[in-house]
Amino acid sequence: MHLRYVVFLLFVLPLAGCSLATDSVESPATGVALQGRVMGGQQPVSQAHIYLLAASNAGYGSASTSLITSGSAGSDSIGEYVLTNSVGVFTITGDYTCTAGQQVYVYALGGDPGNGANLAATMMAAVGSCPVAGNFLATVPFIYMDEYVTVAFAYSVAGFAVDPLHIAASGTALAQVGLANAFANAGNLLNGATTPAGNGTVPMQELGTLANILAACVNSNGVVSGPSSPTACYTLFNHAKNGASVPADTATAIFNIAHNPTANVTTLFGLQDSESPFATKLATAPNDFTVAISFTGGGLGTSSAETAQTAILMNNIAIDGSGNVWRPNYGGNSITELSPLGAALSGTGGFTGGGLNEPANVAIDLSGNVWTADFGSGKVSEFTFAGAPKSGSPFSGAGVSSPVDLAIDGSGNVWVANATNVSKLTSAGANVTGSPFTSNTLDGPIALAVLPSGAVWLTNASNNTVSVYTSAGAKSSGSPYSGGGLNFPYGLAFDASGAGWMADDTALTQLTSSGGVGGSPYPSPTNAILTSLAVDGTGNIWVTDVGENTIIETNNSATYLSGAIGFQYGQTTAPEAIAVDGSGNVWYSSYNDATIHELVGAGSPVVTPLVYGVKNSLLGTRP
Repeated sequence: MHLRYVVFLLFVLPLAGCSLATDSVESPATGVALQGRVMGGQQPVSQAHIYLLAASNAGYGSASTSLITSGSAGSDSIGEYVLTNSVGVFTITGDYTCTAGQQVYVYALGGDPGNGANLAATMMAAVGSCPVAGNFLATVPFIYMDEYVTVAFAYSVAGFAVDPLHIAASGTALAQVGLANAFANAGNLLNGATTPAGNGTVPMQELGTLANILAACVNSNGVVSGPSSPTACYTLFNHAKNGASVPADTATAIFNIAHNPTANVTTLFGLQDSESPFATKLATAPNDFTVAISFTGGGLGTSSAETAQTAILMNNIAIDGSGNVWRPNYGGNSITELSPLGAALSGTGGFTGGGLNEPANVAIDLSGNVWTADFGSGKVSEFTFAGAPKSGSPFSGAGVSSPVDLAIDGSGNVWVANATNVSKLTSAGANVTGSPFTSNTLDGPIALAVLPSGAVWLTNASNNTVSVYTSAGAKSSGSPYSGGGLNFPYGLAFDASGAGWMADDTALTQLTSSGGVGGSPYPSPTNAILTSLAVDGTGNIWVTDVGENTIIETNNSATYLSGAIGFQYGQTTAPEAIAVDGSGNVWYSSYNDATIHELVGAGSPVVTPLVYGVKNSLLGTRP
């Protein structure tokens, strides 16, 4: 694992168009304290309790840690706090300490936005990674907090949050990378119409609408009464539930909306009106409240040739241990790398050389090296994690011929799916004795994946089966597997139980690790054509639907969580490849455009890269 990026989110600034009130505001005092301001829409919030908290490393679901130790206005069950003044400004005078690398945020509770004290009003903002010094006095961010900032923070860290007081991960290195990337991602949503790197388009209208939904409750007296003549807070809380649990504050409500983006969309949208404070907003209710950023650059591209090959190729996306996103560009003979924040790392033309020739798929090995299946040349290329071709690349032999997919096993061997056989190379690109392996009824293989047991699965689109090999290349007992509704299977992924999930033309198929039929076939939404899939850290299945141009999410019982047609960000092209990262973001690309989309915080963080999960029996689990 190569941790190339250390991310610091040092301040949160007000957005253009979200102007401050005209009251006099205290200027930050350099080198002395953390300062900030809390606003409810365009109104300052006075006498709000301000807590400085750190996300916990004690395990998912554990309580955040209070950091203020003294000199505060008081303390309660959350911890020590300071108060905002008459214009919403607060100061934390350095009476706190944090541990280097902790992810720190500010939480505002209650206060008066101008309509009386409102205990239901809660807001949040990221401060970022704690410096080595154990405090932020050298940088002194001025922390702006309002509903828009709260929405951005909630969606970015949704994969780690139960509510605003329970933001947590495990203490593993991968979990800490994912958590840091999630905190930093809030800055992507707060930079205006484009991300700080300039290549990402931010859905400002949707964020403004979500902020207006919160503002309806924040900028009230906080009364919760209904259902007859319901107050804004009543409507928000009773339509932003976590299961049967009704939230009691706005920050918890926005986490619940992020976790359940198809629930009660029209009713929640109705809380926005002509008097809402954020002018950049949606005019009509969306299909769902997923939040997506669209990225270009880094050599991303497509071609008519790539589109023409989609009957036999399924280009993928791979996530490395640092959270970087990799995609092959079939028509451009290149590969693209985006940072965890979507910044293009591979230049305008992508990474080239190393024998790249119509790369169809990409896989990350245990050293962070990147392997591609080069359909055009019938070879396999290898690059360093920095995008430089490895010595000896491209590799041939071992029966590699017009490869369509590849995967890395727990020993570092590279398995390659060809038209009529499967090849196996060592981690150095050398032939493995006996490769290529045949005699397993291979017929139009498209996707290949490896289990922690070493078993290698290949989907056969032409005969509706799955061929399975042992780690030694022998045909597994019972192979090829069929049944369960297999019908032109495309994508393939494993969950934590070892079950294989396949995306078929019109249904999801699940087979046990021994080929037994689970509860499948699971019918998909009307007009769906399923292609690629990925499993997140809680075992939910994410599927691209080229028929409806949507993204489908199901649980591991194939109960659809994404509504009648799936999550619909509004893309106009067919979604193709999909992957989940260590922060819970869901990344997907399309057949015929030069864009990668990120559904921010939509999933559960998962162990990356896939080979790390294979080696350590952690596929489909949280890091």
